[in-house]
Amino acid sequence: MKKLIAGLTAGLVLALPLSASAGTIEKDKAEHFGAGVAIDAAEAVIFPKWTPFERFLGVAAIAGAKEWYDHNHSDRHTADWKDFAATCLGGITGEGCIWLIHKTW
Repeated sequence: MKKLIAGLTAGLVLALPLSASAGTIEKDKAEHFGAGVAIDAAEAVIFPKWTPFERFLGVAAIAGAKEWYDHNHSDRHTADWKDFAATCLGGITGEGCIWLIHKTW
């Protein structure tokens, strides 16, 4: 049941970029935020023995690898430290959701 609730929570957070308006938050950053939550939720399901810090390091590593890729393919992508930060903030938010799920249920 916890995995189902975690999946639903991640799905709702992933829907945030769809509801973001151009005046309130940049859509790209909202997508990175949602990706951070999704990565963290996936790690929690795939690696249940990992600590929250280990899951956050996983999110940060994936976000860093994505921005490194963007940097090395600058003809098609734009690297931005704010994208990295938004993904990491999503990972932190994902950890908060996981904590609430475990505390409540």
